[in-house]
Amino acid sequence: MPIPDAHPRAGEIVARARGLIGVSFRPQGRDASGLDCLGLVLLAAAAGGVRPDVEAQPCRQALTRSGT
Repeated sequence: MPIPDAHPRAGEIVARARGLIGVSFRPQGRDASGLDCLGLVLLAAAAGGVRPDVEAQPCRQALTRSGT
């Protein structure tokens, strides 16, 4: 059953994220050879055609705090 107000391509996003299970952790990793948490979100979202704005203020603050 679809989730109300879910992104129309949510299934693709979730499928891509699940497909990345087992990929090694790598600080600042942004591809299937190694990922960090933001890399996972970016790759999964891209599968659904979503391009998060990583330059947005909250994301930039989080990246600064984490030392990336």
